[in-house]
Amino acid sequence: MQLGADVPVFLLGQPAFVSGIGETVVPIEVPRLPLVIVKPPAHIATADIFKHPDLTRSDASVRISVFGFSDAQQRLSFVAKNTKNSLQAVAQSVCSEIAAAENLFGQAPGGQLPMWQRMTGSGSAVFAVYTSDTAAQAAARQLALQLRCHVRNASGLSGFDNFEPDFKSARSTTADKDDRQGLQAMHAQSGSHSGAGESGWFVWCGSTLTSAHLKDQLVYAQ
Repeated sequence: MQLGADVPVFLLGQPAFVSGIGETVVPIEVPRLPLVIVKPPAHIATADIFKHPDLTRSDASVRISVFGFSDAQQRLSFVAKNTKNSLQAVAQSVCSEIAAAENLFGQAPGGQLPMWQRMTGSGSAVFAVYTSDTAAQAAARQLALQLRCHVRNASGLSGFDNFEPDFKSARSTTADKDDRQGLQAMHAQSGSHSGAGESGWFVWCGSTLTSAHLKDQLVYAQ
């Protein structure tokens, strides 16, 4: 735990219910669902979020008993409808790029809205859950073009390789250009730096399964 509260669940390498300060990890089953993850250039220190005066800690505790559905899809539906990331509002007040990432998913990249999206951990990445591999792949490709970055195939989705768009030949709409200019302005204002593509943003495409790959990813749901 001296390395960080996230370490035990990633060493487990599969979906789990985590409690305490991260030391109690109980494996759970979830259905395989395609994911797209967008990581803004800004970095947020977890300690800063937990020490923030606006973090009230007034939300009711969630116990593993509420996940006692026999069907994994029911369990996931419950999570989507009845839980939230309690850190998100505070993190968004610190980092406007989190809201920008959520808004990108709200624009239906690739022609389809995700089923739901949420900030990961204490930020700044945002993940979105899609209905099919095809929808997730189309969204990831469109986001890469819009954000001028590359897509990493995080968990070996069938028929989808790492995507490196040709920025020079790619045609962008006026809306894409306006969005990108706004994102670049926020990036410059935050003073953050990253080596991802031209913009500092990252895009991953993967799924909720493939436990062997979870150890290498930034995403986890709270």
